[in-house]
Amino acid sequence: MSEEKRLTVRGSSPDEPPASLPARVREIVSRNLSDSGETHQTFAGGMSSGLSLQDENRVLQAELSRVEDLLAHSRAERDELAIKYSAISERLEQALRLDAGEEGLDSPESRSLAQQNVDLRRRLDEEQAAYKRKLTAYQEGQQRQAQLVQKLQAKVLQYKKKCADLEQTLLERSTAQCDSNGHRRDEDEPSSELESALIRLEEEQQRSSGLSAVNAMLREQLEQAGLANEALSQDIRRLTADWTKAREELEQRESDWRREEEVGVAVRITETRMKSV
Repeated sequence: MSEEKRLTVRGSSPDEPPASLPARVREIVSRNLSDSGETHQTFAGGMSSGLSLQDENRVLQAELSRVEDLLAHSRAERDELAIKYSAISERLEQALRLDAGEEGLDSPESRSLAQQNVDLRRRLDEEQAAYKRKLTAYQEGQQRQAQLVQKLQAKVLQYKKKCADLEQTLLERSTAQCDSNGHRRDEDEPSSELESALIRLEEEQQRSSGLSAVNAMLREQLEQAGLANEALSQDIRRLTADWTKAREELEQRESDWRREEEVGVAVRITETRMKSV
């Protein structure tokens, strides 16, 4: 938010329009600090805003940690499935090579199964590469988010301290004026120190608006992280389906081999008996 705009201060009531800074100063001075309680409430509101931003920042940081844990869990689950799928695929490939040696390299069925296995392995490699790219991008985003959170926390604490200092300065100024003066001061002689304090307060209010914008940006990044987590979950489901399909294919193939082996044994026994006769 630009700080070159004309500075204004809110009035003492919601219906009162914002006044320019010099006019606001004269108004405060003309009341002879009789409304010091309202000034205290204004600064207390600023501090409350700072605390609210700090609390919201804690919530955002906790949510980031939760999403990071979810993605780490998804990564572990995906790696486990990849290992299982690789083992199944390797067993299937070895079985196909053995079967190809028995049935002949030119067997159409052998070539088809081998090609299917190659396609499955290639698809897994592509998915793993895509997953690694997503994970790298997510980790970089997490680092940027962590830096933003740290900066936001520092700004909130700085804002809170400045508001407290300004409040203390004004309270000391009010006490000194009440002790030394028992009458109202002329409206044409505003306090330069009070004006400077109000200027600093307005600047801190503008910075607070900037912190709110940063919070909104962090919320948006959290939504994006959630979408990335959902995409990884879909990848895991797809990989699980491929792994299940490969396992069923291997089990079916092994069942076929067992039946063929049983038939072969029966044929050899029959041939042996015929030869013995």
